[in-house]
Amino acid sequence: METKQQLLHAYTKRIEELLEESYKLKRTKESWGRHVEIQAEIMKLCRKSADLHDGENEPYWAEGEDRVANDDSDTKAA
Repeated sequence: METKQQLLHAYTKRIEELLEESYKLKRTKESWGRHVEIQAEIMKLCRKSADLHDGENEPYWAEGEDRVANDDSDTKAA
């Protein structure tokens, strides 16, 4: 089984490959579908990476929402 570090490295490498492919594609009507597929795969890999970082039982956005809620109460008090 792969470690978190190995998975993160694999995700990063794949994202870099997808970005390179996207940059090489001509911006045409015919290539638009592939651009959308690349963007979707990059987002999927980013979410997987975030889930590895924060833990699989907690969504990647949960910590940020708590932090924002606390920041709002601090701002109102000031």
